[in-house]
Amino acid sequence: MMQSTTYFFGAIALAFSLGACTQNSTTPESNATGGGTVAPPEAAPETPASPPTLQFTTLEWEASPVSLEIQDQVGQTFEFSCPPGDPSQRIWGTGVYTSDSSICAAAVHAGLFAAETGGNLTLEILAGQDLYTGSQQNAVTSRDYGAWDGSFRFPEASDSAAATTPNIQWDSTPGSFGIAENVGDRYSFNCPPNGELGASVWGTDIYTNDSAICVAAVHAGEIDLATGGPITIEIAPGQDSYTGGDRNGIVTADYGSWGGSFIFLDE
Repeated sequence: MMQSTTYFFGAIALAFSLGACTQNSTTPESNATGGGTVAPPEAAPETPASPPTLQFTTLEWEASPVSLEIQDQVGQTFEFSCPPGDPSQRIWGTGVYTSDSSICAAAVHAGLFAAETGGNLTLEILAGQDLYTGSQQNAVTSRDYGAWDGSFRFPEASDSAAATTPNIQWDSTPGSFGIAENVGDRYSFNCPPNGELGASVWGTDIYTNDSAICVAAVHAGEIDLATGGPITIEIAPGQDSYTGGDRNGIVTADYGSWGGSFIFLDE
């Protein structure tokens, strides 16, 4: 009698244990309402980022890379805005300008906008150049200069790249580029057409280094006044005297001893 009772209670315990195991093995998904598998919630779509807005820093008209202390950041670009202003600020160069040139006046010279309206610009910092050629463009006159340790340009300007043979003004001299003492060095320039003859020249074939290069080139027969053209000069030592002469419609003057000269090379 006791043995059958033990078997009875053992069967009940075994049945209870099997039921518990079956209940514990049920997954959360299968317990969900409806008996199906529940998918994880979908992530909300990301909102597209708005494009960055360019920030243009407003400049005073006398501001330059030097005054802004950005002249050493070669290869970097900056966004600026110029209000209406006075374009008579000093600048040196054409297309590529010295780092102490007025940014806004140079932008007018380069044709980016008018002084009366002002406008936005992108400026790129460049390394220094051996010389900078001046010119008159868009009612702004820039000046020649020699070697300088920093530069800038406007990438969007059509003439922003320095020309292989830079244009010079008809009154430019070796002295205006700071190259008058570089004896033996050679420099190539382009004289624009329809030149003016107001600048002075001293000598024949060998000219004083304060003589106008393009006017001397006409005198030497290298170019003519109407069409201009490319020329190459070599800086030469000073002479004891210079003899003037009348050639090709140009009259040059005599002079005595002078510390530096230049000649033309046929290439």
